[in-house]
Order: sequence, then C-alpha cells, then structure tokens
Amino acid sequence: MTLKWLTGSNHTAKNLLEKKSILIVDDVEDNRLLLQHILSKRGAKLTLAKNGEEGVRKALAENYDVIIMDIQMPIMDGYTATRQLRQAGYKNPIIALTAHSMKDDRERCLAAGCTDYLTKPVHVETLMETILNLSTDFK
Repeated sequence: MTLKWLTGSNHTAKNLLEKKSILIVDDVEDNRLLLQHILSKRGAKLTLAKNGEEGVRKALAENYDVIIMDIQMPIMDGYTATRQLRQAGYKNPIIALTAHSMKDDRERCLAAGCTDYLTKPVHVETLMETILNLSTDFK
C-alpha cells in the first residue's frame, strides 16, 4: 500500500489520519512540535509526552491507534517504556522513531516490543505509510 494510492479520490492529505489517535513520546520539544504539525495537518488527534514514563501513563489511560516512541530519553527510555506497555498488555502498534540507525538498534527496538522502526530524520511519506499500514493492520 503506497501513500499515492491512499491519497486517491477517497483520501486527501488533509484527512488522511482523520480519527486516528496518536501518542508522540519524545524528549525533544522541537521533535514533538514538528511531528504534531505534520500529523495534525492530516487530521490526527494527538497527545504529547516528554519521556517514557509519561508516555506509559498516557498510553495506559487511553487506547491510542499508534504510539510514536523515541528511544533515547531521560527518566525512562523508549525500550523500557515499550517493554512496560507490552507487559501491561498494550497491543496497539508502537513505532520506534530514533536517531540510532544500526542494524542492532532495529533488532533491539523490535525485541523490546516495538511493532516497527524508523530512523530520524524520517521522510513524511514513510511515516504516513507506516502509521496507516499499522493502524489498519491492528483494527
């Protein structure tokens, strides 16, 4: 499934993520705001968290369609947050979005329970395709 196909007559960039609830967990405010800007323009309902601990609390309080999880964060990193969510029974997709780009980093994210793995900087089309594919697959 490609983004071009998804943006055909039934979809527009503006409403592509309409009704999708997404939790963005990242300690860097600029990253959170950039993702918020990109995803809200496409209709997503967003919640922001500045570290893994806050992300776990918010994810267990509300059932998000997708979580976008940074890995390297203070207080609680993305690996630990993802493991805690999975141990608590959280089933929805968690996308690791990290600057760590070695093969071992991908494997470590997936082993922690992430559903998919993207590296920073991420292309908007790649991010959108991943969110749409995962949120559709898990419904």
